[in-house]
Amino acid sequence: MLYVVAEWIERWNSAMVREVTEEAALAVRPASVLWYERIAIAALIATAPSAWADRATLVKYTNQSPILYPISVLGVFVIQAAWIWLIARRRKNWARWISIIFSIGSIPAVFLDFDAHLRYNPTMAVISLVAVVISVIAVSMLLRRDARDWFSTKPSSL
Repeated sequence: MLYVVAEWIERWNSAMVREVTEEAALAVRPASVLWYERIAIAALIATAPSAWADRATLVKYTNQSPILYPISVLGVFVIQAAWIWLIARRRKNWARWISIIFSIGSIPAVFLDFDAHLRYNPTMAVISLVAVVISVIAVSMLLRRDARDWFSTKPSSL
C-alpha cells in the first residue's frame, strides 16, 4: 500500500515538473507566436456564429442527423483548437506550413464565392469573410522573423 502511495506521489511530482517546464517554454515564445495564438482563437470563435446564421442548413442537417451533426460540428472546432495548439504550443513546423498553404488557398475561394453567398445569406457571408480575414492575419504572424527563428530551432530538452 505504501508503495502505491509513493508511486502516486512520484507521478504527481513528475507531472508538476512537466507543467513547470511547459510554463518555462511558454515564457520564451516569441511575440508573433503569442499573437498568432490569440488571433487564431479569435478567428475560431468568429466562425461559430456562422453555423447559426444559416438557419436553413442548420435545421436541414440537424433533422437528418440530430446526434451526429452537432457532434461533428463540435469535433471540427476541437480539431481546429488542437491545430492551433500544435503550432503555438508544440512548435510543429509542418503544421505551420500547412496552415500557411491553406490560408493562401482560402483567399481566392472566399472572394470568388462571396457574391453568391452574399445573395443567399448576407449575415453568414460577412461572418465567414471576417473569420477568413482574421485567420489570414493570424497566419501572417507565423511568417515574421521571430516566429521563423523559433520554429527553425529545436526545443531544448529539460
